[in-house]
Formats: sequence, C-alpha cells, structure tokens
Amino acid sequence: MIVKSLAKVNWAGLKNLNTLDPDEQDKQILICKANTATVLPQLMAFFSSNIKLIREVGEDAAPNPYQDKGAFLPWEEKDVIVDTTPARGLINIDKTLQAFVDKIHAGKGYFDSGENVTLDIFTGMLRLCALDPRGKVLPIKTIQLKSTRYAVNVPLFYSAFKEYRDVGYEEWDWANASTRALAITLDPRTAAIIQLRVHGLGIDISNDELLLLRENARIIRSGAKEGNLRNPQSVTSVYGAAELNPEFNKLHTTVKVMLCQLWIFMPCFRHKLGLYSVTNLDEYPADIVADEVFITKAAPTYSKNNTTSDLPWEI
Repeated sequence: MIVKSLAKVNWAGLKNLNTLDPDEQDKQILICKANTATVLPQLMAFFSSNIKLIREVGEDAAPNPYQDKGAFLPWEEKDVIVDTTPARGLINIDKTLQAFVDKIHAGKGYFDSGENVTLDIFTGMLRLCALDPRGKVLPIKTIQLKSTRYAVNVPLFYSAFKEYRDVGYEEWDWANASTRALAITLDPRTAAIIQLRVHGLGIDISNDELLLLRENARIIRSGAKEGNLRNPQSVTSVYGAAELNPEFNKLHTTVKVMLCQLWIFMPCFRHKLGLYSVTNLDEYPADIVADEVFITKAAPTYSKNNTTSDLPWEI
C-alpha cells in the first residue's frame, strides 16, 4: 500500500509498540517500512511545523548556548509568528510534549489533510521514533551506509527541529528532562550518547588509545580469515576492548563504536543530523583516522533493546 498522507498510517496501533513482541511489532509497522521514503520525511515535517518548543525563561533558566542566534519560531495552529525576543534558555522537553498534548486535548491538532491528531496517534508517532532496532522500520537498502539521515545515531524526533528549524541538539535541556520524556522520544542507543553528554564519559582516554582499540577491533581472531582485517564500516562492536581497556569496555556498545569512529561513525559517513560526540551533540570530534573511505556495502547489525516507560503525560 502506497501512503501519500500521514493520516493514512495506523498510528494509534503503534501506541503500545514498545510492549509488543518482535513479530507483532513487525506487523504493526509494516506499512511504515514499506513507505519509509514517504512516511519518515512527512513525519519529520509534521513535528517541526506543529510542535511549539517551550523554552525556559527567567533568571533561573539554564543558559542557552545558541542564544546569539536570535529569535526562534513559536509555531501556532495556523500561522507562523516570529517572536523577536531572543531565546533565553534551553528547551524544556517535558513542557514541549505537554503543550502539544494540551493542544490535542483542545481539539487543535490536525494533519495537513485536515484530520484530527489524537493522543494515541501522537504517541504512536513517538513510539516509531524511539523504536530499536531501527532496521524494523527502515529497509536494509535504506540503512546501508550510503544514506545516514535516519541512521541509528540520529535522534529522530529531535532531528526534525534541527533539519527544518535549525534547532541544535545542544538547545534541549537534557539534564532536566524526565525519564518518561526521554524514553518516549529517544531509542536506547541515541539515549546512551546523550546521557554521557549530561553526565560525562567517566574515563580519560586519548585519541591514540582509541585508535589502538579501533585497529584491534578490526582483527579477525578465528576461522579461515584469521589475522585479516575487517572493513571498518562493518565493525559494529569494539572487539577485544575488555582486554585492552576494561574501563572503556563498560561503556554502551554504541558509544564505544562511536568513540572509535567505526561503522556509521566513520568520518566519511558523517551527517549533519547525526550524533558523534559526547562533549557537544552538534559538533564533530577530531578524526582519529585520516583519508579512510567507503570500501564495500555492509548491512549493519543490531542488538535487541526495548524501551518501556510510562508516557510523560500519564503521571
């Protein structure tokens, strides 16, 4: 079935996506997977054009690192009104979600086609953005390393505002967001990166040490190809890290791969909407390798993690 309108997707059926078994998940998201090229871009545009971002203001507001960018756009039901007051704080995730939920309860949430957006529909949209593994919604040909717009290091919900409204990831108040709000808007892997942005890496490690871990992870240790090197874009785990650096090995798998610049985190695959650093979510880290290019097509592999949490507006 070809979907030309977001309103045609059974979003309400995705509300409890995080509690379904894998087979039932596949059935529920089948139409989204079949229409990835249409559904995801439309969903990103829907978020960016319908959700008003609530920034903290006042003397106690957290400083906004992007304050010198000037005005931000508070998106209303029908018209775009430019507030000429400079942004004075970070975006409160819980209040932003709640504001749109209140809008839905007031009967003012609409698709472009005119149909009403219900709370179940909005919840289903967010569940899809937080789905892990992302391969459940993206066809393999889409998630291969030729295109990384929707790769696993892109926080889908938040990427909508960065792509369409130039709202950086550093503008969100991650430190004060509730667990419920983060669980409904982030998949476990992007959440792992962002949590380290808030709390810090916890270890000191140099680029030379990361390079050693990286090259060690590429060595094939058994089988007919023992001693050969894996293509870096196909390495989805830092093999051998437990022996070389036990403290580093305690980090989340995705974080370790990101720090070693393997898989989709290789410099040649960087996308402006991806996460690549735990010190600044909007910046690229220094390259630990030079002049490395895409070698062969390699389909990423994934671990099975599920997010379960109460909804942030159901307290």
